[in-house]
Amino acid sequence: MKVLFIGPVFYNYHDLIKNKIEALGAEVSFFPEKRDGILFSVLNTLNPSLIFFYQKYYYWLLWKRIKKNSYTHFFLIRGHKIPDFFLERLKENNPGIKLIMYQWDSQRNNTYFHIVKYFNKVYTFDYKDYKENNALDFLQLFYTEDIGRLREGNMKIKYDFFCFSSFTRERYESMLSLISFCNKNNLRLKTFCYIPYSTYVKFRFLKGMSLDKRFLSFSSMPKKEYLEFLGESEVVVDFSHSTQTGLSMRIIEAYGAGKKIVTTNHSILNNPIYSPYWVQLIDPKDIKQPIFQRKEEVSVQHNLYIDNWIKTLLK
Repeated sequence: MKVLFIGPVFYNYHDLIKNKIEALGAEVSFFPEKRDGILFSVLNTLNPSLIFFYQKYYYWLLWKRIKKNSYTHFFLIRGHKIPDFFLERLKENNPGIKLIMYQWDSQRNNTYFHIVKYFNKVYTFDYKDYKENNALDFLQLFYTEDIGRLREGNMKIKYDFFCFSSFTRERYESMLSLISFCNKNNLRLKTFCYIPYSTYVKFRFLKGMSLDKRFLSFSSMPKKEYLEFLGESEVVVDFSHSTQTGLSMRIIEAYGAGKKIVTTNHSILNNPIYSPYWVQLIDPKDIKQPIFQRKEEVSVQHNLYIDNWIKTLLK
């Protein structure tokens, strides 16, 4: 297997996935789905429609770089605005290549239905997308070894709630409500909300939104710190994206770590791993202290472990 792998650079997940595929005996060439930087941030802040042309140029340069290589498999995760010409040329240059796509974003956020026709297999974490397109298979996100070790460990609980997210206006306002609730009820809370500085400028100065920098971070949280806070927390709080019905990485990792979770994602009620013993819905505008029906441990399904996730994709 010679695999061309394109996907988001998100913490070290892309490296973990690459290493796991290589462990199956494959040669893997990884490239980011987009080139983050000042230019990308400026274009996205000024006019998001300009990103389409930026991405088209990025994939043209990428094609120039790889066109002389041969591949047996193409594995795409999300593929932000990947142009048709790239997929067409990849198939022309590599007869018999198998194309596999996994979407950990929804069609509402990242339009991709139009490129499904190029792929042999397409999986999505978003249940609504799965129901709306017969060409898609449903596959949850995954958890990794370090998450599983938290479940097996015996870390001291320091926080009642751990709220970890990236910035949207809705999530920020929900986080403030949670902070107020915990302060009133003497509950221990750890919050972290990542916001790119360009996004902060856009909402603070161009849109006039009042933002408290005490509750925001311009840099992402190191994975080691994330694991520590997750292990030291009783309950994980998930303010899901309003346009997604798939279970976020926060939920799957909380599940893999054996943690309780409160979430705004109502679609979890229809999910195969749902249990009222470890999941409770929350209304950010009217937060009540979660009371789980039992104290029993989360019964974890091992098919969500990263090795099994990858084998499902590449079987």
